[in-house]
Amino acid sequence: RKIKEKLLGGEYTTLTEMVADVRLMLENAYRFHGPTHSTTKKGVRLEHVLEQKIALLPREVRELCSLESTSGRAVEEIKETHRNKTAKISVNGDNFFSHLLHRVKGCRAAREREVKRKRMEAVKQGKIDKENEVVKWDERLLEEPVGSQIRSMWELPTIGHFVFLVQSVLNIPEVAQYELERILLLPQSSSTLSMLVTSLLSSPPVRLQLAGGEVPPMP
Repeated sequence: RKIKEKLLGGEYTTLTEMVADVRLMLENAYRFHGPTHSTTKKGVRLEHVLEQKIALLPREVRELCSLESTSGRAVEEIKETHRNKTAKISVNGDNFFSHLLHRVKGCRAAREREVKRKRMEAVKQGKIDKENEVVKWDERLLEEPVGSQIRSMWELPTIGHFVFLVQSVLNIPEVAQYELERILLLPQSSSTLSMLVTSLLSSPPVRLQLAGGEVPPMP
């Protein structure tokens, strides 16, 4: 539409400018949609018609519409065997090779790889941010004088050893010493402590039900 408006408005001063805009439009469509999209295939058919019309023009006019003139870049020499693998498409029975499609053939795939890479980086950064939040939370929890008190309590290793010894009897998962120390700092917020105390106060059958999730721990 913009090309038509510029043409009707007399904005083009040379044929080179108009053909350059048409090719740029096609190249952008190929770049965005990729080589297998239906829009790209329609574009290649349009490009084929354009090249056929240009081929009928006088030599001096054809030179104004050449790929090199409209893009400012030299046309890449491509071997016939490589053309078949890149952008050679059958259009109305003719084997038409699109230089424009060849230039941008891998752009969509590269763009998708870049999007995937950024998404993975965002996920990775999200994990790092969460880990940093946990570290900061732990630092706030163990601010002085609490940190020194925890490190100096000889009872904590004994409690940890006891929990380890009764782990199988109580049907509870392993409780790390690190977690045990923080359980005692936040007893009301610890589901592990709730499960541990419930198991200690329950009979063996109830412990089995507790481990299987059939019975909830005490609040």
